[in-house]
Amino acid sequence: MSSPKQIIVSGGFDDIKSRDLRFLDEAAKLGQLSVLLWSDATLKNITGKAPKFSLAERRYFLNAVRYVSRVVDADVTASFDNAARNASY
Repeated sequence: MSSPKQIIVSGGFDDIKSRDLRFLDEAAKLGQLSVLLWSDATLKNITGKAPKFSLAERRYFLNAVRYVSRVVDADVTASFDNAARNASY
């Protein structure tokens, strides 16, 4: 018997909107969903501004979403050029 697929997504998930919840819902349909949650410093480095909500608040909210199996803090140091910073996803 095979174990369920592990699905991993990552992001800042600051000021979560319905489209973010829809993304998580669709990802969870593929398997057991884990979220790698960017630190405040990583989020600031990527977006160029401080997050609206602290890491603890963002983690709390994601843990409350029923289709998220687990949330893991991802302390990633990343540098992006202006093109990547201004890209819309």
